[in-house]
Amino acid sequence: MNLDKEIYQYEAQEILNKFDVDQDSGLNQNEAEQRLKEFGLNSLKQKSQISAWKIFIDQLKNIIVILLIVASIISFFIGDTVEGIAILTVILLNAIFGFITEYRAEKSVEELKKMVSTKAKVLRDNNIKEIDSKDVVPGDIMIIEEGDRITADGRLIEADNLAVDESTLTGESDPVSKDTDKLKKEELSLADTTNMVYMGTAVTRGNGIVIVTGTGNKTEMGEISDLLSETEDKKTPLEEKLDQMGKSLIVITLFLAGIISLIGIISGNEVIDMIKTGIALAIAAVPEGLPAVATITLAIGMRRMAKHNALVKSLPAVETLGSTTVICTDKTGTLTENQMTVNQIYLPNRYINVTGTGYKPEGEFIENNKTIELKKEHTLKLFLKSAIFSSNAVINKEDNIWNVVGDPTEGAVITAAKKAGLDKKELEKNDYQRTNEIPFTSEDKYMATSYKTPTGNYIYLKGAPDVV
Repeated sequence: MNLDKEIYQYEAQEILNKFDVDQDSGLNQNEAEQRLKEFGLNSLKQKSQISAWKIFIDQLKNIIVILLIVASIISFFIGDTVEGIAILTVILLNAIFGFITEYRAEKSVEELKKMVSTKAKVLRDNNIKEIDSKDVVPGDIMIIEEGDRITADGRLIEADNLAVDESTLTGESDPVSKDTDKLKKEELSLADTTNMVYMGTAVTRGNGIVIVTGTGNKTEMGEISDLLSETEDKKTPLEEKLDQMGKSLIVITLFLAGIISLIGIISGNEVIDMIKTGIALAIAAVPEGLPAVATITLAIGMRRMAKHNALVKSLPAVETLGSTTVICTDKTGTLTENQMTVNQIYLPNRYINVTGTGYKPEGEFIENNKTIELKKEHTLKLFLKSAIFSSNAVINKEDNIWNVVGDPTEGAVITAAKKAGLDKKELEKNDYQRTNEIPFTSEDKYMATSYKTPTGNYIYLKGAPDVV
């Protein structure tokens, strides 16, 4: 991609030309797959996965454990086989216990990562599709709406009352208003690039259309990720104290063993016997049970935390978490299936029940325990038309499963309209042409669109009852 200036300095159409993509149809699937091979997955580079072998070896990287291994070797060397076997058994049991605990936690974290996947709405082959964010490629036409998490860097080509929370990158808590105007300055801070959006930020108001210009580690978030991957892991307070204790034990035991051996030799005892005695005392001074006690204690803490749905990857981290006195958290959310269904429609002096659940467009409209004949229902159809024409969501069927691309509430009303035989895409293809839109905002509490139809121009609106 030949760019002789910053992306925000180009007109939107120039960027579309640079990335060889049409705004109205997007990339075709073959081109998208080719670009995915060329640019790679849209995911941040992570540290290489920890192998089972490395987890086991890490259990032995402790100065006290190393001291015990040395002690066992000396025990075998001086003929004290029972003592050597006993020390090695303690070391092995401790390593196995720690390995099993950490390996299980590591596998649990991997499974959680597989469960959590973000989605992106893109235009491909002239259709809006919801795909895994990792499959987004440079040149994709991405649709963003209020509440969306932006999954790649891009240049805005359309923006309707759009504002984005960029605090993850800039530290600024206030959302930034966005537009599509070309910026002329050569060097701008990220916060001033008002025609760009970035991975990891969130749409707080309005909607927009973006041409993706950077994915994976070629994004602003990717640069931060690279810096974080270069940081070194620090030892916990417990690990530091155990290291200090191990070093102190080495010095003290060697000093005492040397003094006792020297006194024995001066007193006239055999040199070999006194050296063996000194070594035996040094081995006896090493606390064989200390690593096991520390590991078991931390493992118990890890298990207790797991019962409270707190997953800890490494044993020493339990001690760090146990030392925590203040935890700052954001407000909580609610976990749902993210599916909504229209069950009832209230019209003047009428109460209509709608059957069916989820986004599958199958169901009936029932009034006074009788199925409504939709051919004769002008008022109900006008109500449903208003709902779909003032919505931007799309429902698609993939692998016999109906999903919504966009806001779940809008998906519910579009599903209800499909149950009545009203398809927004078909209507817009034939007689209805959208001419303008006022996006929904939390302040205004409504969304409105204007349409040109064969019978005249109409405004369709949906929102909070007190505002409407």
